[in-house]
Amino acid sequence: SGEGRRAEPAARSTRYARLFPETREAWDEGALRALAAAIVAPERALWPDEFDGPIPAGYTYLGQFIVHDLSFESDQSLRAPGCPHAGVARNLRRPGLNLDSLYGGGPDSADRHLYAGDGVRFRMQHRSNRGRALCDFERRQDGAALIGDPRNDSTITLAQLHLALMAFHNRVAAHLDRTRGRKAGFASVRRMVVEHVQA
Repeated sequence: SGEGRRAEPAARSTRYARLFPETREAWDEGALRALAAAIVAPERALWPDEFDGPIPAGYTYLGQFIVHDLSFESDQSLRAPGCPHAGVARNLRRPGLNLDSLYGGGPDSADRHLYAGDGVRFRMQHRSNRGRALCDFERRQDGAALIGDPRNDSTITLAQLHLALMAFHNRVAAHLDRTRGRKAGFASVRRMVVEHVQA
């Protein structure tokens, strides 16, 4: 069925754009090399310690999650020759941190398998290992994660970030159920989660 192998298109897709217009003029390779040399700092200035830079490692994975949330290329990314956008990939994400990579198309889409029977909470796998409660994605028989963006299962840290946001969504749903005295709808839960992440 392809579950977990593709990202569901967002409500509006956008197109990647070229930074410079296409031209038939030849680039001056010497000038490009000079430009590259001018913008690269000496390695020791960037990484004063042999193994660590000044930026905490967690930002690498947070940045990767954000990139996955902002961009996902379509399979048919190249346009026909002669089209003004020939060779420009189609981005299936909206240009904002809207957690599209977390939610996929939502419970009323082909991604309904990501959600519990109530159509609000995420399906998650809970198990115990030596008395410790563990949580993981629901997975297919081949081990592929059933999540809105399969790229977020590429490293343990990135998967844990995605899983933490799923758990946060489910907690927000439970909180709204309690405080409002009625079952929260998916849209209101998602809106609150997105606003917290964007803040």
